[in-house]
Amino acid sequence: MADAPPELWRAAVHESGHAIAGVVVGAAVRSASITPAGGGVVSFDWTGVGVRERITVTLAGPAAELRFAPGIHSDPFGVKNPAGDWNEMERELAALPEDERTAAWRACMAEARAIVADYAGAVHRLARRLLAAGAAGPADVDTAIALRNWW
Repeated sequence: MADAPPELWRAAVHESGHAIAGVVVGAAVRSASITPAGGGVVSFDWTGVGVRERITVTLAGPAAELRFAPGIHSDPFGVKNPAGDWNEMERELAALPEDERTAAWRACMAEARAIVADYAGAVHRLARRLLAAGAAGPADVDTAIALRNWW
């Protein structure tokens, strides 16, 4: 967004990608927030959500970042951050049999990109909410999804 500092916009779309994808795959969002330094977190209730779906949600943050904020961040997958998305995804992948990991990663990345594309309006709307308030709750996520075709 033109009026937002680039790192805040990147964080907002990144966390929004996680939140929207989480709901799409069946998780419940408890909260989402960003920090003035450009960090953020989404808290989920994962009850009943499988490993592949959790990997998809992990990848949806970077997918949203690459779609809405390309070039702002040199490490969209959080490889350099021990608590980042890459490490979270590796923990999730470790739960799968070794011979399934590469195929699962590719399928989950494709699904994450598809969710971000299909729900682009929702990701954008929720990112704007995060920029305005710094945090969003379940009702904000539901509203963004309900109005996903109206940017």
